[in-house]
Amino acid sequence: MEARKEYKFVLNSYELQNFLQIIDKSQEPLFNQRFIESLYMDTVGYKLYTDSNFNDVDKFKVRFRQYDKKGPIFLETKYNKATGRLKKSVEIKKYVNLDEINNFFYHNLFLMPALKVSYTRNYVKYKNTRITIDKNLKFTSSKQRTRTSYCYKSNLIVVEYKLLNDDTNIEKNFFKNPVSFSKYNYGLGKVYSIN
Repeated sequence: MEARKEYKFVLNSYELQNFLQIIDKSQEPLFNQRFIESLYMDTVGYKLYTDSNFNDVDKFKVRFRQYDKKGPIFLETKYNKATGRLKKSVEIKKYVNLDEINNFFYHNLFLMPALKVSYTRNYVKYKNTRITIDKNLKFTSSKQRTRTSYCYKSNLIVVEYKLLNDDTNIEKNFFKNPVSFSKYNYGLGKVYSIN
């Protein structure tokens, strides 16, 4: 499992342009832009969503992820524990695309597809920080939860800072105060009107 120190910032397009000007001379691209699709899993009653909203620790999220609509699919579990945040990622070879994924048991919970989230991601290095910039967010309902497919597109831009080395002072690179933001929680509220 990978320990994670990360911070999120939610921007509009104007704020993004200002941010890119701030880091312009000190940043360098890390990877090519990628298209990311994630299929989030939850119980029938959205227990993982509820835990995420009302518990500070001892909660987790489960998703399947694929890059650029090809290649391997990964089962990713993100844990938020009292000791910190962890992420576990395992390649799942039996699926070719996310639409093949159905229900399964995980930690004694019956999980089913809840929400598909897609976006484009750019990666840059800025000082001791890996920065991801997620745009063109799209949230789509699961065919197992609604009779017709519903899609919500957002103009929000999510910037995330992740530490690249042992220098733990990532905060010195902040350009504004970070926020707590979950694409899953945000999208679920928009697609299913869950509060």
